[in-house]
Amino acid sequence: MRRIDELESLRGLMALWVLVGHAIHLLPISESGNLAIRLLKMNGLAVDVFIILSGFVIFYLLESANERYWPFIVRRFLRLYPYYLLCLVVSILMTQGNLDILQSIPWTTERIAVAQTIILTSLDNFWPNIASHIVLLQGAVPPSLIPYGEYAFLGQAWSISLEW
Repeated sequence: MRRIDELESLRGLMALWVLVGHAIHLLPISESGNLAIRLLKMNGLAVDVFIILSGFVIFYLLESANERYWPFIVRRFLRLYPYYLLCLVVSILMTQGNLDILQSIPWTTERIAVAQTIILTSLDNFWPNIASHIVLLQGAVPPSLIPYGEYAFLGQAWSISLEW
């Protein structure tokens, strides 16, 4: 299968936009009315593009390799799931330290307050969050059952349940 360099470059730019946007949300400049800051904070658009690109790449892989869906998805699961579990365990072990760091920052932003709420809620709903993460359904559980469950412990993993 031929790699499409232009799409790989776009994915890289979107990943950078997400990273910079997340950092800005945690800084006092996030409250600035500056146009560049406001655009960088709109990093959800980059996530949308990333998801669209991922769907295209998966389809392209299946089509160009003339591969059936189930062998592909099983192989993908077996390749990614062990790393996902490792990241989940490490993130759970870091949860209290992350909360301590957020609480020690000498300023606050809306995103810092939300992050603290997510961590505290994650701990309050520890076992339901663990169960939903293990079966990769953390983003599919309604917030009325597990508040902030899609972001618990490993916030970036919400997209995994979306993909599955």
